[in-house]
Amino acid sequence: MLKFIMKLLIFLSFFSCKRNVLTYYEYNGVVITRIDKEAASFFYYGKCDGKKIKCSASFIKGNFSGRDGYMLGYLVFQKDEKVKMVYGESLNQIGKDTSLFLFRNKRNYEFIDWHDSIKGNYNNVVQISNLLNNEKQMNLENHSKVKVIYIK
Repeated sequence: MLKFIMKLLIFLSFFSCKRNVLTYYEYNGVVITRIDKEAASFFYYGKCDGKKIKCSASFIKGNFSGRDGYMLGYLVFQKDEKVKMVYGESLNQIGKDTSLFLFRNKRNYEFIDWHDSIKGNYNNVVQISNLLNNEKQMNLENHSKVKVIYIK
């Protein structure tokens, strides 16, 4: 009976806990801050935490609510210190800051060609996902040089 109660508590806590994670992505001195709040992620140019260090009014928001919801994209750190977010799903740009901007290929095959060209050598690219374990694994397998710090 005790085992059943423990399993039930773990199960309920898994589905009822609110997800709040702070992540920093850094490459060549440029930092992108990611703040996860429940079923949404907010990406800001520069280092912030939303509390002591205020975040910009411009940001990219990723939603991944619902049973089948997910978020997927790639941060591409460019030589001009701008960061392009090449995205697949569930991302929207809020505000007019051009230091961090969304880029979507007009044709699906363009994205596939780009993705195939960096496979195994992400270098200045980091994959972002609402599934953090998947994000970590894919970036490790593809040798991303982007420094990532996860803070819970």
